[in-house]
Amino acid sequence: MAMSSVAKISGIVATMLLIAAGFAIFSSRHISSDGSSTAAGSELLDSITWGEDSSLNAELPSLPDLVNGWNTSVGTAGQRAEAAKFFGVTVSQDPEVWLENDMTPFVGRTMKMTGIDILKRNPFNTVIEIAVKEGTVLWTIEPGPLGTSGAWVEHIDGKYTGVAHTAGYVSRGAWLEEDNKSLLGHKIENDWGLVEVKSVSNTTVVLKYWSYKKAKFIMTWTLLP
Repeated sequence: MAMSSVAKISGIVATMLLIAAGFAIFSSRHISSDGSSTAAGSELLDSITWGEDSSLNAELPSLPDLVNGWNTSVGTAGQRAEAAKFFGVTVSQDPEVWLENDMTPFVGRTMKMTGIDILKRNPFNTVIEIAVKEGTVLWTIEPGPLGTSGAWVEHIDGKYTGVAHTAGYVSRGAWLEEDNKSLLGHKIENDWGLVEVKSVSNTTVVLKYWSYKKAKFIMTWTLLP
């Protein structure tokens, strides 16, 4: 191959840098004009916790930082509320979805991105597409408390490129996440997204992804031996 995957990605980033800069402005667009009141409302909701005597927790062990279905260690109350509003979803208050969901069998395992189908293209997901086609993109789902999904750590061609954290589950097959990535010195920070499982088997999962900054695409992940 005439050029390495890193060189090709570098070329894409260099030629599209001005365009990509425009997309960074998008991060300000998802803040509502009354964001302060939204955040305040969320803080009130987050202050209502499941106590030890709550019927919701009667048969379940306690999950740290879990309040009204949200992982409160991810983002602020205002950011979490704004993400739910932007993607038009409601986070489930059933704590069982954290303990048993479509991704539970893959906790503690590493998966390779073997396919990508871009639904709405932009410079950021174009870089990801090249990385998938010309290199090796891996996710390792680290174990969290009580066997839940912890950090989703990404490596491209053996180099650490970022991490994602689950903020809350919409259902067993859909969740909101927040991630931070860096590729060739270019950062995508505080990007919130909605992930939906389209299909899953013992070795493969197909996910539909939509985020503030990386737009929309479908990705296929295959479990490594």
